This record gives sequence, C-alpha cells and structure tokens, in this order.
Amino acid sequence: MKMIQNDDLDFETFVSKLETYKNDIKEVSNSGFDIKVLATAAPYSYAQVIAKQYNFDACLATNFPKNGFVSNFENLGKQKKIRLSEYLKANALQSVDTFITDHEDDIPIVKMAQKNIIISPNKKFYNWLNENLINFEIREMK
Repeated sequence: MKMIQNDDLDFETFVSKLETYKNDIKEVSNSGFDIKVLATAAPYSYAQVIAKQYNFDACLATNFPKNGFVSNFENLGKQKKIRLSEYLKANALQSVDTFITDHEDDIPIVKMAQKNIIISPNKKFYNWLNENLINFEIREMK
C-alpha cells in the first residue's frame, strides 16, 4: 500500500469487493450509540471508506509514515489504545461503552471497555478473557 499510495486507486471499488467477507454485527448499525469509532490496523486509505459507509463518527486507522520507518506506525495493540484514548480525551468522552474485536491484539482496549463483543475467539483468547474477568459475549461468524 505504501508503494502505491500516490497512484489513483479507487478504494470504494476495493471496499465493495470486500463486501462478500463482511459479517453483519447488529451493533455496527445500531443508531442508539452517541459516537461510533472505527479503530483498526487497516490502512486509512480504505478504512475511511468503510467508516463513511457505515456511519462511523471517526476512523482511527494506520497512516503510513511520511519519511523513513517508525516502529509504532501501525494502529495495532498498545498504539491503537493510545490513539483511542487520545480521541476520547479530545472529545471529552469518559469510556468505551461497547468494543467489538476478533483478535487478542486488542487486549489493551478490551481491558478498558465496559462491554466486549468477541468474534469467534481462539481458545487462548477465550481463556484469557475468562481468567481476567472481562465482560464479554461471543459471536460466531463466518
């Protein structure tokens, strides 16, 4: 993606091709939430298209470094938590109400959410959630 970022790419067409892999999660389309944030390790170039299509208020995604290599450029794990915490603070928000994830890389955010929806967790992640008394529910998806 870094190598082609300046080319004229149609990210909407790219995102439409991902549609067959999409899982329907009712909370994503729930209009009862005051603010919805898409926090993802995916590149911002197409994550922002997804965020717009599904009416997210903000998109926190991976931006490529302008110059050289930066070890924490990817919006992943602790870095994702830092960016989300900064967003919450900047918008005078106190907490994450509902967090949806399918990966244990998101443990730093799972710990701070009031409720977690875990998509098809592996056994290790499931066990960690139970051992750490995390409030969660499981959704099995394709």
